Amino acid sequence: MQFDSIRLPLTGLMGVLVVCSGLLLSRGIGAEELDRIAAVVDEKVITLQQLNRQLERTITQIRQGGRSIAASPQLQAQVLERMILQRIKLQRAEDLGIRLGPEEIDRAIRRIAADNGLSLAQLQRMVEQQGDHFATFRQDIATEIILNQLKQRQVDNRITVTAREIDHYLQNSPTAQRQRDYRLRHILLALPDDPTPDEVAQLEQEAAQLRARVLQGESFAQLAIERSDAQQAFEGGDLGWRSADFLPQLFREVVPSMAVGDISPLLRNSSGFHLLKLEQFRTTGGETVRQVRAQHILLLEESGPAEELQQRLHLLRERLLQGESFAELAQLHSQDPVSAVNGGELDWAAPDSYVPRFRRQLEQLAIGELSEPFQSQFGWHIVKLLGWREHDNSQEVERTRAQQALKAQKVAEEEESWNRRLRSEAYVDIRL
Repeated sequence: MQFDSIRLPLTGLMGVLVVCSGLLLSRGIGAEELDRIAAVVDEKVITLQQLNRQLERTITQIRQGGRSIAASPQLQAQVLERMILQRIKLQRAEDLGIRLGPEEIDRAIRRIAADNGLSLAQLQRMVEQQGDHFATFRQDIATEIILNQLKQRQVDNRITVTAREIDHYLQNSPTAQRQRDYRLRHILLALPDDPTPDEVAQLEQEAAQLRARVLQGESFAQLAIERSDAQQAFEGGDLGWRSADFLPQLFREVVPSMAVGDISPLLRNSSGFHLLKLEQFRTTGGETVRQVRAQHILLLEESGPAEELQQRLHLLRERLLQGESFAELAQLHSQDPVSAVNGGELDWAAPDSYVPRFRRQLEQLAIGELSEPFQSQFGWHIVKLLGWREHDNSQEVERTRAQQALKAQKVAEEEESWNRRLRSEAYVDIRL
């Protein structure tokens, strides 16, 4: 069994920890102004005070990323649109019964601390040193998890990839392209639903003007922050490293022929007009991978207090050291439903397929050695390292990458459509 983790790395945490600097009050804005309604979303409101706080947080976050930005009506409108879509999604999650209790939020925060090598107290101090309240941080984490769960249910879980689609993809995608990773920046000018010819022409003209400004030397990243409607706009449009497999088909038609620094022609699909800049590329290759095999016993976090679970595993570890069978004890005591029936054995897998705490334990053990009890986000474990190997799994990797790439493309396309549907179906009254 491999474990999937919902993790927020510290680089991502900084965005959550950002707090407005109090500029609003220092500018003499009165209580009546702050209580004005910026937008009505179904039966909920977004106040001007809430909008301005989020605007200040966004500006601070962008500046922490090394970009210059100032408050502007355009940036305010972008932030408001994000807040509106978030409110719509949170209401949809509530309607579907997606909720988190205090214990679930506590577990998520403990996982974040553990995955970043911090104690809970250290994480809390870091939050407060950034000027935020820990209660606000907890709410931000809860919101992020709820939105992720909603997306999983409404988008990801509805996407399927067939064996025939994988075969077709592998037959029609050159191997040389699949073995390259690209780092791209992206600007999207989004079209409204059912745009008129005039709206399309106007947006195409604006996109062409943006492209001309980039070609004349203006910063692509800065223009992305100021104008892009894409999710990565406030990161300067940075899509990070992506293999060709994980690029949308529209992008894959032009990116392989681009040189570093090139700006793509205008690209259009149902979402709108796109511009790309190729920042870097790198060649990947060689399908021999290092794999690990192990046995473990898991006691789920919800099955008891941490001290009790740890003590139970200490007792089981003593029995194993005295010669009892790992497989028999795993079958009797492990709460991992997949591996328990196999005596706790985990199939050969790449170390990176495990969550960080589990992977670190494996890397520290000698073959045949038994770990001390340790905690991950799933509960408490003891693990025995069975071996390492170098495995040539070219065909497996190719098919797995193809399946993941096709699913990622479908999810990205469906998420854009889903966002537009949610926005168009909701009652929104912007009052600025």
